[in-house]
Amino acid sequence: MPPRRARSGVPGKTAPAADTSWETGLKSAQFEECSWKACVSLLAGGTPADEELMGPLQLAVQQPQRRLFTLVSQEAIVATIHHLGNPKAKRPKDVAMFHEVTEQAMVLLDAGQEVPCELMANILKFQLLQVKASDQQRMATKKGSEEKSKAGPASATKHKASGNRANEDTPPAGVTVERQTKLRRRGEDIQTPKYIDDEPEGGPQHYFLLTGFLEAQLLPALEAVGVHVDNVIRVQQERGHYNTPERRDSSVVSSERPRGSQKHCVFWSSLGDVLDRGPALSTLQDVARLCYTVTDRPHAPGPPVSYFKCLCIL
Repeated sequence: MPPRRARSGVPGKTAPAADTSWETGLKSAQFEECSWKACVSLLAGGTPADEELMGPLQLAVQQPQRRLFTLVSQEAIVATIHHLGNPKAKRPKDVAMFHEVTEQAMVLLDAGQEVPCELMANILKFQLLQVKASDQQRMATKKGSEEKSKAGPASATKHKASGNRANEDTPPAGVTVERQTKLRRRGEDIQTPKYIDDEPEGGPQHYFLLTGFLEAQLLPALEAVGVHVDNVIRVQQERGHYNTPERRDSSVVSSERPRGSQKHCVFWSSLGDVLDRGPALSTLQDVARLCYTVTDRPHAPGPPVSYFKCLCIL
């Protein structure tokens, strides 16, 4: 009779199972609410050379006065994984909820593997939920300050009205009191309001711009966790007659990166099939596919200047 296998560990006890309650909580967490809506846009260049056009957009979105826009790049997601994904590293006390999702991605990155779309969708939702919490806190603080500023003059007016009306100051004789009205009088100049065409007053409460994600299967993965991508924008440069040294260098760089060019081609060629073949009652068919071309205009003296405008879908 062969010898019996020796028991390992404490008798009557089994190894504790890994806690996966955060995964269920992350998938069931509500991203959009009735009082808070978001517009999620995925931007990608037509070629690897067109990815350089994202630079001006990143600088424009990261301005402190633009509080309704948040840019989430693949580089920022990888940095978040390295910051929170190491379980042995010391984390801050106010670490965000569902940060355990970064630990799985950290294991894959350490092994030299890519993060699959399903896991990347969970990490993106984890990042978007953090922005949502901070944005709702900003809105609550702004609303409280506005109510406080309105309560001050209102209380002063009420206290004045409760006094004796006979003691109120009456305008002296011969002085015309200007009527407070919004109606224009004949002969008055029309003052046209000036708009800076920046943050819209209506529409969603926040705008998200996703850059660096060239996986078409990421869109159905995001929808599976409750994040709907509203539009996919292809940013490309106009192929004009100008052949500047900068453009020649970019063409050389794109030829030296055949893998990147192939990745862009696969993404744009498979995007239509992924969106059109969505399951029943899916919102993938509602995703708008847009294209923005950056035009080159001659600027003397010197090379042509690229005019880039940020596109907002309301």
